[in-house]
Amino acid sequence: MYIRRNRARWFRWYNETGIREYEPMETCWEELAQAIILSAVAEYRKALKYLRINPRNREWNRRKDECEQFFRSWWFGILTDADPATIIEKLRKEAAG
Repeated sequence: MYIRRNRARWFRWYNETGIREYEPMETCWEELAQAIILSAVAEYRKALKYLRINPRNREWNRRKDECEQFFRSWWFGILTDADPATIIEKLRKEAAG
C-alpha cells in the first residue's frame, strides 16, 4: 500500500483478488475515525458487561472511566459530531436491559 500524491490525493491499494482499487483520502480518514470510535464503544460495552457481574472490579471500572473520558474529550469531538452524553446513555441502557 502507498499514497500516491496528486491533486485529488487518492489512496491506492490491492483488494483480495489482487485488483488495484483507488479511494479518496478523505474516505480513508473517515473510516479510520469510525474504527477508533467503534473500538471505544466495544471496550465500553465490555466494561459494562463485566461490571454487572462484579461492580467492584478496579480494572473494569478503570476501563469504563477511560472510555467515558475519551467520549468527552476534544479528540472525540474532532472524530465525530455525535453527542457523547447520548452515546454513553444509550450504551448504559443497552447494558442494563
